[in-house]
Amino acid sequence: MKFSFYIWSLYLILFPFYFFSEGNPQIADILGSLFIILNGKSILENLTSNIFTKYLLYFVIYSFLVNTTFMLILGNFYIFKSSIFYLYSFLFMMAVLQKIQQKGFIKFTRIAIFISMLTQLIVWQTIPDQGVRLQLLFNNPNQLALWGLCILIIINGIYSITKEKYNLTLAISFLATLFIFLSASRSATVCSLIFWLFFLFQSKKNFILISSVVTIMLLLVISTGSFSLDNLTQINYIYERISSGGDSDGGLGERGFDRIIRFPQYLVFGAGEGFDSRFNANLELHSTFLNLIFSYGIIGFYFYMRSIATLLFNSYRDIIILFLILSIFANVHMTLRIPLFWISLGVLFYAKRIKNNPIEPEITIEKIE
Repeated sequence: MKFSFYIWSLYLILFPFYFFSEGNPQIADILGSLFIILNGKSILENLTSNIFTKYLLYFVIYSFLVNTTFMLILGNFYIFKSSIFYLYSFLFMMAVLQKIQQKGFIKFTRIAIFISMLTQLIVWQTIPDQGVRLQLLFNNPNQLALWGLCILIIINGIYSITKEKYNLTLAISFLATLFIFLSASRSATVCSLIFWLFFLFQSKKNFILISSVVTIMLLLVISTGSFSLDNLTQINYIYERISSGGDSDGGLGERGFDRIIRFPQYLVFGAGEGFDSRFNANLELHSTFLNLIFSYGIIGFYFYMRSIATLLFNSYRDIIILFLILSIFANVHMTLRIPLFWISLGVLFYAKRIKNNPIEPEITIEKIE
């Protein structure tokens, strides 16, 4: 049903427009919820149709069990909130996995992402000065970085499936990298550099194209006679952040990594997520993987990583590289409450399965056990 395609497209375009405070649903989530409802039947029919989605479902269920327990013990509803986000993100990913098999969905996705990129370029020119680290209409720069990184993964995951629209994929990848650069996120910048190094040496065509673009840009800059590293504020700032190893938004000690050592009793069943004051902290544990094992213990961590292992096992180089790029950022940021992060994983999973079953272009999730 193409109506679902339009809802999905509007979601992608409106995703960067954050009008509510951090930790709350945004305008685009209304469309996301509608997209889930429209595809509710196919979602329910395929919840456990493969190991990847089955273990993600187990993780979501277990998160409800742990967070509900601590919500009742501590009398704090906020602990329960994360599981609601996980359920929403999981169902959204499931809906995308069902629709991506249908003709036209990938075309709509590419166009919507490109429109979203162009829209944010306009937003960038109209917002007041935000300093060196831009966030556009997001609540913080790291959300901008994660959005750019997820777009980079999704659009190149799609390209690995179809091998079509090379120029459009390249243009979107450049724009996504630009927004990552504007966010001045250390980890996301490193991720984007790894991506372009991989892209550069992936084929002769890529190498020649990127080398030519970089050479032309350098010649244009040098020809102006005004080139100076001191003028490149953004580059200097990112370099200083990377070389310093820590700043106001979090060295390792400030990210709560020591919580695992100070409260080892939670490593089996989990501590639940939220209400961080009980750990003498004001911020959540700033790592997806460490947060998983601390908040949901070995059991929850196993469920989640079992699905990731399914994605990576018997996979292809480009899929593995794209996942590793995404995981570097996730290792130092909590990314699980963002639907696009789950959708990125879903696209990579589908790309892997299509590559393993090239003779079935209309392959369905049920068939790829």
